[in-house]
Amino acid sequence: MLEKFSAGAIQALNAAREEALRLEFNHVDVDHLLLGLAHEQRGLCLRVLQRHGVVSRRLRLAVEQCSGRGYSLARQEDLVFAPGTIRVLSRAVVARPRLVESQDLFLALLAEPDTAAQAVLMGLGLAVPALLAEAKQLAGAAREEAEAGTPEAGVVVPRHFSPRLLTPAAQSVLSYAEAAARFFGHTVVGTEQLLTGLLYVHSGLASKVLAAHGVEPLRVEAVAARAIGRGSGTVSGRLTLSRWCEEVCESAWGVARKQGLAQVGTGHLLIGLLELDVGGALYILDQLDLNLGQLRDDVEGALAAAPDDPEPEEVTLGGFVPLDDDQVPEGFEA
Repeated sequence: MLEKFSAGAIQALNAAREEALRLEFNHVDVDHLLLGLAHEQRGLCLRVLQRHGVVSRRLRLAVEQCSGRGYSLARQEDLVFAPGTIRVLSRAVVARPRLVESQDLFLALLAEPDTAAQAVLMGLGLAVPALLAEAKQLAGAAREEAEAGTPEAGVVVPRHFSPRLLTPAAQSVLSYAEAAARFFGHTVVGTEQLLTGLLYVHSGLASKVLAAHGVEPLRVEAVAARAIGRGSGTVSGRLTLSRWCEEVCESAWGVARKQGLAQVGTGHLLIGLLELDVGGALYILDQLDLNLGQLRDDVEGALAAAPDDPEPEEVTLGGFVPLDDDQVPEGFEA
């Protein structure tokens, strides 16, 4: 049966096995499959959960609280799929007989009644039928977007991110992020400095959306100072991006490519940051008690309203109050 599964679906199953081992079970149940699907940074599972304020860390805690631990010393090669998991896999194969993707597994998981995964989701205060309807809508939209975003013959699209792909506003974000890293004495640009840059480039979409959600630069800096503190390094020349920042940029370029755009805007960088699910910036946003799924929806909505513009100038978002130039603290000038 697994020969009909895509590489992404196989990765989700392997991640589910790792979660079952971590919780010391000798079988892979449906709640472990849910955790495995949430490993995929751009996957349907994590995207739907984030829309409701559920991040991976909270999901892992909920699974352990609901199902407990197995206290088994099984090896990965000894693990078997529980009956509920087999039913979910079979349901996915029936629905997508040619090639089962990870999103098909998530849809099948939500459709299978009376499972440990559904108990976990209900324990998080989520209505499973509503989640299923939402996931089907997003999955359909993603397939349409992928078909519409197929490049024309003869058009060469870079496979990987390059700084030359950034809009002027996004280039300013990296300049502010580097200035922030130097200001705090750090030797690399991390995701927390990238978040600071997104906030201070007021002409960018990301700054407007973050401000609409009540994210203030000084609050971000206060949380960052407590979380990572000040460094003692001084580096001449340009600073390098951290591994997580590089991943954010790659994700941002992937989002822009799917929209058929040739540049990466600040909104794409913010989406890439939200897809990461690790790093200092996500910790800061968690501490500010933001609904990350709604934040992403607002960015995507603004980009959809201007599909040909990687950096929309006219953005109407409730609660947005523009920042004045004199609110940029000394030492952060790009």
